[in-house]
Amino acid sequence: MLRELEELTGPIPAMNSIDWNIFGFTVENQRVTGLGFFERNLKFLPESIGNLQNLVTLLLDNNRLESLPKNIGNLQNLKSLILRQNNLKTLPKTILKLQKLEILMLSKDNQNTFPENVKSMLDKLKQKGCGILY
Repeated sequence: MLRELEELTGPIPAMNSIDWNIFGFTVENQRVTGLGFFERNLKFLPESIGNLQNLVTLLLDNNRLESLPKNIGNLQNLKSLILRQNNLKTLPKTILKLQKLEILMLSKDNQNTFPENVKSMLDKLKQKGCGILY
């Protein structure tokens, strides 16, 4: 999975922790638990991102993402999803499957540009206890 991402970004360094402005990954018990892709000009994420079942933190600030893959909902351990400063027009419905999601950060622009169905999904995430920050 990381190899597919490295084809888009170049070599991804191992880090001790993932912070908001990091490019790298963290590992615990030989499993990828954190990914940070700050300012990597990503236009898309490969579908295989959904295979990272132990991923807890996914930071995608300052990229050019227009959408997320549908299988993002497979990330059952994901707690933090940071998507500020991207070109997102919508979010996949599968985001509602992220039962452990505690924080979802979006750009202020998204607050006004998302269609009503996405706003409804965000309300459902809030009801589940997820903090939505703009």
